[in-house]
Amino acid sequence: TGLGPFKDTISLEMGDRFFHGDANYHTDREESKKLGFKDVVVGGRMTMSYAAHLMEDHFGEAWWTSGRMDIKFINPTWPDDTVVVRGIATGPQQEDTHRTGVVVWIARPDDTILLVANASVEGR
Repeated sequence: TGLGPFKDTISLEMGDRFFHGDANYHTDREESKKLGFKDVVVGGRMTMSYAAHLMEDHFGEAWWTSGRMDIKFINPTWPDDTVVVRGIATGPQQEDTHRTGVVVWIARPDDTILLVANASVEGR
């Protein structure tokens, strides 16, 4: 079963709010360039929140009471990136048949993968 997709464009201002205005490589271009990045790096917690949002939309309360997610960041997310969030429910997990597995991925519209995750919830 497919989950999503949904799209959003991440602005620098969103990152400022998410990280409470602290000047670091997630919010400040100069700080980011000091570390060798071409631009501000959207924080992993912010990118990861899109994967959790997809799970919450599909599984509701079950996500918050029993959700698990193992994440791998593949490429950086930059300000002004449009992200497309998708998932596929893979059915009962082999190691725990009481949990439904889901593969979640976040990509740019050109299919550059930003994040992949193996997630699961109890039931369903």
